[in-house]
Amino acid sequence: MAQQSAVGQLHISDETQRREYIDSCLLRMYEGAKEIENLKAEYAEVTGLIHDMDTINELPDDTYTRVINSAKRIYDCERTQDKALNRKGRMSEKNYSKMERLEDEYEEAVKKFQETEDYHRKIKGDLKKLDSEREAFYIREEELEKTLAGTHDISIVCMVALIAILVVLFILQRVMHLNVVYGYMAATLLAAVAIVMLYLRNSNAAKELKTVQSSINRLILLQNTVKIRYVNNRNLLDYYCLKYGVTKSSELKKMAAQYEKERRERKRLSESQQSLRKSRINLGRQLKAAGIRYPSKWLHMPDVILSEKEEDAFRHELLSRRKQLRARMDYNQDKVIAKAKDEIKRLARKYPRYADEISAQVDTFIKEKGITV
Repeated sequence: MAQQSAVGQLHISDETQRREYIDSCLLRMYEGAKEIENLKAEYAEVTGLIHDMDTINELPDDTYTRVINSAKRIYDCERTQDKALNRKGRMSEKNYSKMERLEDEYEEAVKKFQETEDYHRKIKGDLKKLDSEREAFYIREEELEKTLAGTHDISIVCMVALIAILVVLFILQRVMHLNVVYGYMAATLLAAVAIVMLYLRNSNAAKELKTVQSSINRLILLQNTVKIRYVNNRNLLDYYCLKYGVTKSSELKKMAAQYEKERRERKRLSESQQSLRKSRINLGRQLKAAGIRYPSKWLHMPDVILSEKEEDAFRHELLSRRKQLRARMDYNQDKVIAKAKDEIKRLARKYPRYADEISAQVDTFIKEKGITV
């Protein structure tokens, strides 16, 4: 609805407004394309893990048996460590394994999670501020329109009053033979003063009204862009919560700190760790030889390899993550990029005399950003 209002109030013949509108559409296309590019690597990894599960289940019997045995040795070593570390305040093996899988990324993940939350609060503040500003402009626009209507009405009243005074003065002069020259002069002077004042008031109101309407157009265009950023940011927060199994960055940070402490304590279990390391190396070689795409990740998920229940749960998680990633890519492709493209095309079709200029502006933007949309 906001975008329709923007097009409705857009003065297409105004070059500045036209270029601002096209730039707004291009910026939405650019941000949508950039978001899709960022999602592709994550989508490929999630798809690869699903493919890995299918590959493991389809291994030849002898290879599958060796993989299961290696995974069981890893699982047994992890259970031994879990018993040694299963004290009050200790991290569960499930959470430890989860953080271990994220060891190479959780510091950056906490940072990105916090930045995303901060950005979310900033965007919400920006949207509230834009709503307030736009509402203030709407109120001012209504006041100015009332002023213009009022000056028009007052000018009519003044004209009628002037005519009435002139008629009365004429009657006094003709019928009663009075000297009404000064009356004519006073009436003319008052009429001139009133006309000047009304003209100045009307001109100032009209000029300010044009400025207010232009400001409303710019606010609507900016609000459309901010809303898209808000949706992408909200989706990113939801994805972080799903991926890391937390509701906010502070929980992930707490888990990361707990993991660091746990890891220092587990270093004392050198014998068990050495056995675990050997088993994982062995399993990694077997998985790599079997054509698994992400063997290093499966080294920390022996329960998924051994348990059908755990495999189903992990598959469901991956499918949920992939569905959300696909939905985010489709949103940016179909709702952001395609819609912005359609708006530009519709504008070019509706106003063909500006089509070449619009096309040149689009080509320049794409060339500068180095993107394909």
